Amino acid sequence: MTADWRQNAACKSWDPEVFFTSGPPGRALEDLCRACPSLIPCTFDALKRGDSGYQAGLQVGQRHAIRQGNRAAKKRVARQASRPAARQS
Repeated sequence: MTADWRQNAACKSWDPEVFFTSGPPGRALEDLCRACPSLIPCTFDALKRGDSGYQAGLQVGQRHAIRQGNRAAKKRVARQASRPAARQS
């Protein structure tokens, strides 16, 4: 992993606006994050940042719950992260 994890992020060429939409992120975005080689450092960054947008495969409420120490939220996020990404056709 390079010093700046963003260089290896699967989303580096995506329009940032897709991460700041209202409503759920959608399957394509979830799969992108789940399969990203930068998921772990991105998650640490997402948990340090403010509460806006979809980052590291986590919605705002999920990140807030993790920061607050919500065990159920942590387990749910761990289960989501362990599911394999959908195959692209």
